[in-house]
Amino acid sequence: MLTRISAIGVVTLFLTGCGGLTKSDVPAINTWWLEPLHSTAVTAPDGSQGRQPTSVLVAIDVIPGLDTAAILTLTPDAQLNRFSGARWTGELPVLLNSLVSRSLDGSGKFEVVTRRDSRDLDRCMLRLQVRAFYAELAANDNVEDVRIAMSGDFSCKDTLTRRLEFDKRVAVGSDHMANIVAAFQSGLDQILNELIGQIQQAD
Repeated sequence: MLTRISAIGVVTLFLTGCGGLTKSDVPAINTWWLEPLHSTAVTAPDGSQGRQPTSVLVAIDVIPGLDTAAILTLTPDAQLNRFSGARWTGELPVLLNSLVSRSLDGSGKFEVVTRRDSRDLDRCMLRLQVRAFYAELAANDNVEDVRIAMSGDFSCKDTLTRRLEFDKRVAVGSDHMANIVAAFQSGLDQILNELIGQIQQAD
């Protein structure tokens, strides 16, 4: 798992006229990478082999507080904080929309389209709202696990809307950021695999 994760050190230096900041005054911000699901163990439904990919429009949003590129933590007394000097590669709604879309495309069963592209297409719609995407802390401030939760629905023309619900917790072995990000990746992989399997059955 750790081979799929890389940290990109990004140091931004703000200089002022006189008495400007030096390099030693500016903390490094490590940017952490998450991967889409490259392949799944999902078995295609009967009759789906050789079928053209289904066109899907993806819409993902997050609840207030999660709309950030910061890697977040939640304390037992419900304080939402962030890890110092660590961020994702983009704002969470944009990042997850990209990861879900690339995972669907990579499955070979779906073709993700934009609203402009899909005006005249007989396409399906995937809507997801992310309710949790943070590391959960213990009372001693150590990281216990990461939690990823999202819900929504998948609908196609002339078919019933399928309700979707995912909630994963993955234990974290240590407070090292690489292990924390690996837990996020593991939880995300589980959700993406289940998501593709469920919407294949609904399609």
